[in-house]
Amino acid sequence: MIITDHGAGRLQVAFDAATLGDATFAAAPLIHLALSSAKATAAFLYQADPPVSRLALKFATGSVPASSIGRLAVEFTGERARLLRGLRTIVDLEPLTDPVFEKFPEVLQYRFGRLLVTPLLHGERMLGLLTVGRIAPEAFEPVETEGISSLAHALAAPLANEFLQAKVRLERVSELERKLEERKLVERAKGILQEQGATEEAAYMSMRQTSRQRRVLMCEVAREIIAAKERSFRMTA
Repeated sequence: MIITDHGAGRLQVAFDAATLGDATFAAAPLIHLALSSAKATAAFLYQADPPVSRLALKFATGSVPASSIGRLAVEFTGERARLLRGLRTIVDLEPLTDPVFEKFPEVLQYRFGRLLVTPLLHGERMLGLLTVGRIAPEAFEPVETEGISSLAHALAAPLANEFLQAKVRLERVSELERKLEERKLVERAKGILQEQGATEEAAYMSMRQTSRQRRVLMCEVAREIIAAKERSFRMTA
């Protein structure tokens, strides 16, 4: 299940059964316990990914194999998307008539009579979403709601850790990409200076000395050399 924010209040939803399985999430016993105590049919845990406003299916379990859902796509637009993103407290609802959740894959598959939706929060950030559904249309009892709410708090901690780890990984990747791009600029500028008669070592030392004298990064010196070369090319073209 992927929910991708396309901007302007529009969400794209897609379900991938290949991501399912008890082994994919360490908190599976807690979710199974919540199902039993709430007399529910199935539970679905979605995790928010840091790069974009997206929820990815992390775990699914219940009396009906979630993998039977297969693949499907649903679009949320306008108010539906805004309501979903603004969810901050646990909600007990009739999903088949709810404007936001009526097209969620688990609702379409199981035809839940009742759905308990709990945002997994870390401060003001939504880390994910836990949905617990059952076929019977009766509302969840307060004790059941309280149990699911407690479970959500317990799940938020590992999701927060995963979020931070993913953020660190993204920052590292971004840093590596930046350094690679800077190296490409330096190599390109060095090639331009070599075309003008400098040796490879002399070209490098020249950029390095300019960088130190002006107290700027070598990649900035390289950009200036490349820009000067491009201006010269345009003038002679």
